Amino acid sequence: MDLDWTLNELIENTKKKLGIQAESERRLRKLNDKNLFYEEDLPLKLRNLNFEEGGIRLRLERGKIPQLGNLSIRIRNQSTFKKETDPEDYDMVALPSETLSEL
Repeated sequence: MDLDWTLNELIENTKKKLGIQAESERRLRKLNDKNLFYEEDLPLKLRNLNFEEGGIRLRLERGKIPQLGNLSIRIRNQSTFKKETDPEDYDMVALPSETLSEL
């Protein structure tokens, strides 16, 4: 890792190191406060995102990188009527103006 990389370069290099396909949707989450990085953060240098002050713990997870102001929602399906082929967890990005019934 190089502090002069952008956040996007960090994601791409991490996917390459882990053997994840480049077109696969992945996003970064800060483990300390559990916040996601947003699309607007992608061109920023790691140095400007406080990566150098004592380090930062991250998790690369499946899902689309949200835009600033959008909400990332994880839905867990624990229904007894769930089919075996249905995913247990499902991540989606919602606009703040959307209601739960619209999702």
